[in-house]
Amino acid sequence: MVQFHEGEIAVQVKAGTRGVAEELKRGISDRLDLEFGRNEFFRDLRMVYLAAVDRYGDVWVSEASGEKGFFQAPDPNTLQVDVSNDYLLHGDPVREIFEEQSDTQVGVLAIDFDKRRRYRTNGQFLATKSTNGKVAVRVAEAFPNCPKYIQRRSIVGKRDTSGNQVLSGVQLPKEAIAMIQKADTLVFGTRNPRTGADVNLRGGNPGFVRVPSSSEIMWPEYRGNGMFNSSGNLEVDHHAGLLFIDYEGSGNILQVVGEASSDWDPQETFEGSTRAIRFRVKKFRLYTGSEPYEWKLNAFSDYNPVVAGHDQTGDRAGPFPVQVKLVKVVKESDSVSTFRFLAPRPVKFLPGQYASFDFQIAELGDFTRTWTLSETANSTTRGDVTLEISVKRKPGGVISNWLHDKAELGMEVTLTGIGGDLSPFIDVDEKTRKIALISGGVGITPMMAILRGLRAFGSDSDVVFAHSERHEKDRPFGGELDRRASTDEHLRLIRTVTDSSETLVDNRARGRITKQLLEPELADDPTSWTVYLCGPDRFMTEVSTALIEIGVPSKNLNTEAFNF
Repeated sequence: MVQFHEGEIAVQVKAGTRGVAEELKRGISDRLDLEFGRNEFFRDLRMVYLAAVDRYGDVWVSEASGEKGFFQAPDPNTLQVDVSNDYLLHGDPVREIFEEQSDTQVGVLAIDFDKRRRYRTNGQFLATKSTNGKVAVRVAEAFPNCPKYIQRRSIVGKRDTSGNQVLSGVQLPKEAIAMIQKADTLVFGTRNPRTGADVNLRGGNPGFVRVPSSSEIMWPEYRGNGMFNSSGNLEVDHHAGLLFIDYEGSGNILQVVGEASSDWDPQETFEGSTRAIRFRVKKFRLYTGSEPYEWKLNAFSDYNPVVAGHDQTGDRAGPFPVQVKLVKVVKESDSVSTFRFLAPRPVKFLPGQYASFDFQIAELGDFTRTWTLSETANSTTRGDVTLEISVKRKPGGVISNWLHDKAELGMEVTLTGIGGDLSPFIDVDEKTRKIALISGGVGITPMMAILRGLRAFGSDSDVVFAHSERHEKDRPFGGELDRRASTDEHLRLIRTVTDSSETLVDNRARGRITKQLLEPELADDPTSWTVYLCGPDRFMTEVSTALIEIGVPSKNLNTEAFNF
């Protein structure tokens, strides 16, 4: 298992997120999760972000772009990026690093802005550019990140980049400052002693990045997953790099390198944060009109805090945060209860999506937690004023157990956002699909929301609902599933118990969900099934492998992987 380095641990301790970080660390792997259709995600991208360190120790961040397929993973241990002349800017320092150094470490951020999906990989650059223009990176660590603070934007065409110019210097010119001040996204490169270069994204409403002078940039560090990878890197190495792109405007690209540090008590006031990053500019490169694509901004992230002194009307205002009140608690099993919250106005969400909450508990402190919504809204377009989460009691689960033991009707918590794309109601016609909903443990919650949503909104899709639980007494929603199966000719249930000594009842199977259990339901036409999968990491890996062996295409597998 990948271990945190001393810088990350120091920041986690200072921020009080050490326990949360250790829980989330299991999502960091030394291989790519290709069994979840990750390569299909990679191959659909037309741009990725790269970070690399030059011979002087400076961290440069660059955009590599190309046609679909220019970025892919030939195996779980290797990434391949086409960096031929058409894919990296001429004169880009990252290109020069690849050409001059054969042992550099590279950070890679793969991101789909429109779907708000991102995946980070750090690794070792294997060789200089081959004859086919491709560079390989041996994977050292790989993990998905959550969609918070990502603005939805999509490519709408190609830009004419002929006649572009390159400006460089040591102090930011006025056009660069203006570009930064209106940015809603920056790409942030750092370096660490474990894997070298690392790259991630920061986002917010326009104006969230400030430029106090031509040699300084600063921005608030909004609440994230608590692992503090980038901030931890700065604890051990101040070298850093930034990338800004004027996506919808001029197409200018700005690279800045320098040194950065965390300010835990800034004199300046930032909405949504009490901590900031201060970046001292060493040098910059501004490429005019060089972004190869024309973009359309579709929506700002609902998680973006308001920025004082800037236009926050329309999409920038956002529906969150909002205070919600606990109005009902229902015991679903010995270990799972459903908590219903009431909002003052309708909140939009789709079956299968998740909600993030901020808890301020006097005896425990401040916590952010995310759970899948287990109920469906009254309308997919207008939303609902009630939201339900089904929470499992678990050893060491601070907030999960507190909800079970201490939550009182009438208490209020802060709903900070809705997200996720584990839903057949996003960009597909659910009425024409054969759908398999497969879960382990409390991973059943999004599957119940999807099943409820399909039937509530008139879909008669064939549904295979498979769920594995260690003990029958811990299985939630058992009565509802039985009732639905007795009247729904298009619903088939598979339920297993993994405890080897427990007496089986009502057609339960012993053991895990296996190829042998799934194949009779799917094998007649496996390519026609769309699968939604949620549960422990090992469970999802085993089931994904079985589904692919049956013949279900990996691109048809949908999982939710997020670290908050």
